[in-house]
Amino acid sequence: MTKKSVIYTRVSTDEQAEKGYSLIHQTNECRRYAALNGFSIAQEFYDDYSGSTLERPGFSRLTEFLTQNEVDAVIVYTADRLSRNIIDFLVLRDQWEKARIELHYVDRGRSQNNFEGLLTDGIFALLAHGERLKIIERTSNGRHNKAKSNRVVMSGIPPYGYKRRGKREEAEYVIDQFQADIVKKIFEWYVIGYDQAGPLTLRAISYLLDKMGVKPPDYRTRMAPFWHPNSVSVILKNSIYTGITYYGKMKTENGKRIPRPKEEWTAINVPHLALISTDTFEAAQKRALRNKEIASRNKKRGYLMSGHFRCAICGSVMYGHSKIRRNRLDDYYRCSRNAHKGKECPNPKKHISMRRVDAAVWSWVTSLLEDESNLEEGIRQMIEKRATELGPKQERLNTIEDLLLAATTRIERLVDELSEYEGNAVRDVIREKIREIENERKLLSDEGQRLMRELEQIDISPDFEERIKRTTEVIRAKLSGATLQDKQMILEILDLQVRYHYDPARGKVLNISCAIPLVESQIVFSTSVR
Repeated sequence: MTKKSVIYTRVSTDEQAEKGYSLIHQTNECRRYAALNGFSIAQEFYDDYSGSTLERPGFSRLTEFLTQNEVDAVIVYTADRLSRNIIDFLVLRDQWEKARIELHYVDRGRSQNNFEGLLTDGIFALLAHGERLKIIERTSNGRHNKAKSNRVVMSGIPPYGYKRRGKREEAEYVIDQFQADIVKKIFEWYVIGYDQAGPLTLRAISYLLDKMGVKPPDYRTRMAPFWHPNSVSVILKNSIYTGITYYGKMKTENGKRIPRPKEEWTAINVPHLALISTDTFEAAQKRALRNKEIASRNKKRGYLMSGHFRCAICGSVMYGHSKIRRNRLDDYYRCSRNAHKGKECPNPKKHISMRRVDAAVWSWVTSLLEDESNLEEGIRQMIEKRATELGPKQERLNTIEDLLLAATTRIERLVDELSEYEGNAVRDVIREKIREIENERKLLSDEGQRLMRELEQIDISPDFEERIKRTTEVIRAKLSGATLQDKQMILEILDLQVRYHYDPARGKVLNISCAIPLVESQIVFSTSVR
C-alpha cells in the first residue's frame, strides 16, 4: 500500500540569496524523493521564515494537519529546514517517532531510530544550531565593530532628516535637505514658538505639519498619512540631530529586549550630520521633562476602569474625560479611537457615564465574590484552564527527559567503544562525538529547567483551590469601605475585562468577564443613560 506523506519546505531571504535554497527547488526535490520512494503526497507546506523558532505559519498548519490526519511520513530537503534550534529539532523528531511518523531527508534518506541514526541526527542538529549562533554572532560583532570604528550602524529606516546612500558595508546616512529643514522647524516650534504664539505642543506641531502638507516619516505613512504627536516626540528625543548617536541601547535577556544602562552605550560622533545645536536639543529635553512633571501633577483623579475597559466595536481603550452638560461637569468614559487623526469608531454612542459604569461594575464584582457557589464554579474552571495550559508543556518536558536519558546512553556506548580501540585516529573521532553529545545534553538540560520553572508558575497543586479561597477572603474583607486603590487592586487580581457597545434596541451594553468565573456577563443601561 502506498504510504501517505507531506512535504515541508522553508527558506529565509538570506539563504535564498546566498545558497540558492529556493522554495521551488526544495519542493521539486522533495516531490522527486517521494516519487522514487513510493510516497503519495497528501499536502505541501512552506515558510519564508527563520529556522530559529517554530512559530511559523506554514509549520503551524503542518502540525495541525498531522494532528487531524493519518500521515506516514514528513519529507524535508535537509534537517535544518525543520529547525535550526537543536532542542526544537530533537523534540519534534522524538514526538513524530512516537506517533509513528517517519522523517525523511532528501539529502540522506530516512531518519533511523537506532544508535547510529540518533547520533547522526544529533550531530546534524548541532551543526545547524551552531550555524544559527554563528550567524547571530557575526551580525552582532559586525555591528559592534562598526560602531567602535565610529561608523553609524545601518539598520532599519533612516531617522527623519536623512537618507541612505550606498549598500551593505559602504552604506551611510546623508542629509535629506527638505526633511532636515522640517527637523529644524520642529525644534524651533517646540522650544521657541511659531508665529509669535509661543512654544507649541506635540499635537499642535503635528497638526501644523499636516496643514502645511508635509509628508510624515516613512514608517508612519504605512499606518496613516498623518503626523502623530509621537512621531514629533521621536524626532525631539534623537541626539543624532546634534551630531552624536549611540549603538547598543537595547540588549536581549531571556528572549526579551530590555534597555541597557547608558554607560554601556557606544557613542558614535557624526558631526557632518548635525542639524541643530546642543543647546537647542537640551532645551527641548528640559521642556519635555517639565511637561511630564506638570502632567503628572495635573492628573486630578485616578479612574477605576483604567486598563480594564475597551470599546467592543473597534477594540480601542475607553479613557476618562470630563465635559460640561446642562451647566454641570460630568465624567465619562469615551472611545479613544477618534482621538487619532483619520480614524473614527463606528460605535454610534462613543461615551458612557463614568459614575454609572463604575457603580455597576463594582456592584457586579461585589456580588460575584460574595456568591459561594459562583466562586467554587470559577475556581473549578480556573483549574481546568490551567490543566489545559499544562498539557503541552508537560509533554515537551517528558520528551526532553527521554532525550536526556537517550543522550546518556549514547555517551556510555561511545565510552565503551573508546576502550576497545587503540588507534589514536579512531579514538579522536569517538572523543569528538562524545563532546558533541555532551553539548546536546547541556542544551536539553537547560531547556528542561526552563520548562520546569514555567510549570511551577502554572500551579495546580492540591492546595491551589484553598489558596485561591484564602486570597478571596482577603479581598472580601476590603469590599466594605474599599478605597479607589483597594478597588483597582481587586480588579487587577480578578483580571477584569469590560467591553462596551451600543445596541439601538437595548441601549448601552457592558460585557464583563474575569478569571472567576470564566464566563461573560452583561450589564445593560437603558437608552436614556448617557
